[in-house]
Order: sequence, then structure tokens, then C-alpha cells
Amino acid sequence: MVSSGFGLLPATRAPIYSASKAGLRSFTKALRRQLEGQGITITD
Repeated sequence: MVSSGFGLLPATRAPIYSASKAGLRSFTKALRRQLEGQGITITD
């Protein structure tokens, strides 16, 4: 997954982009936990 620093620290000039990157980061973390122990690596 390709994320961005805007997912951690939102930019006032790009609120929609920042929100989408924050959502991607959250999804990646949840997917990583869900697949833990199955030999699949999820990185962002």
C-alpha cells in the first residue's frame, strides 16, 4: 500500500487527500492484524 505523511499529519491545503491517506493507513493496520500469523505481510 502506498500511503503518505499526510495520513499522519493532515495538510490544511489538501483535506480530502489527507483523509484518504488516513483511511488507507487505518485499513492497512486492520488488514495487517487480520492476516497476522498467516504468512502474509502487509506494509505501507
